[in-house]
Amino acid sequence: MSQPGVSSNDFILRASARFTCKKWSVFIALLSLLLYIGSDFLSKILLSNIPVSWVSLFRFGFGVPLLLCCNFHAFKNRKVITFASANIINSICGVYAILAGSLSGFALAGQLSPVFIVFFSVILFKLTYNMKSWLLFSIIVIISHFLFAFDKNIGSQANYIYIGSVAFQAFVFSRLCRNNDSLVSYLAVYNTYGFILTPLYIFYNQLPFPDTLSIHGLVLSGILAMAGSILSIISLATPFRVEVSSVSYIRLPLTLLLSWLLLGESTPALTWGGCTIILLLVYLLNKTASMKK
Repeated sequence: MSQPGVSSNDFILRASARFTCKKWSVFIALLSLLLYIGSDFLSKILLSNIPVSWVSLFRFGFGVPLLLCCNFHAFKNRKVITFASANIINSICGVYAILAGSLSGFALAGQLSPVFIVFFSVILFKLTYNMKSWLLFSIIVIISHFLFAFDKNIGSQANYIYIGSVAFQAFVFSRLCRNNDSLVSYLAVYNTYGFILTPLYIFYNQLPFPDTLSIHGLVLSGILAMAGSILSIISLATPFRVEVSSVSYIRLPLTLLLSWLLLGESTPALTWGGCTIILLLVYLLNKTASMKK
């Protein structure tokens, strides 16, 4: 392995080695989640009138310094490039959903990623699941469809587009087996390519430069999002990956609550009930799929 690759792995190992107990590992995962949510709400409140490409540019830009601890062979790896392409599309669609859609729908769409992964795993790898798994999958799809059709706040065009990008990302993730590849390298490549491509779109469409106040919001939003990404990688590198991954299930109810408190988004009781059921079913489906593997 080349020296850059070693640096990348050492960076994660040194950081994750500091968290030797489950409590602190879960705390880091929770802090990562709160930073992500903070970035989303900050973008929604301060940057809704800013073009998506500018918000994406600043988010990508704060990931470029990860090149310092990246394995540069990753830029020649077709698997990493494919992963980066899917993540760039997902990230831009996610920003669009945050700015133009509702954060409740954005959080619900993101929570469906494990469902798409299971679905594409069956198609691509011919994996077989028991009747319980298929029943869970079917109920999740039915309830999700009902919620997006019933609650117009959730079922916006922007959120539908984001669901499509989540499905595409799950498709790519299902095809690619990451194994022990460096997550830092993946993150560095995807942010670098995004940072290179986004200005081309901005200059081609001659989008106006943001004002001073908006730039402050763009910087803060980008810092929060990237800090969340780095802490997420560190927490996933600890021995408590299962417990750390479970923290993500808090995102949907917390986003629903904060959207109501901070943004005045009206969330019907039926939506609350449906989202709660979906969370439980996704957890059970994810657990069943993991046992199958």
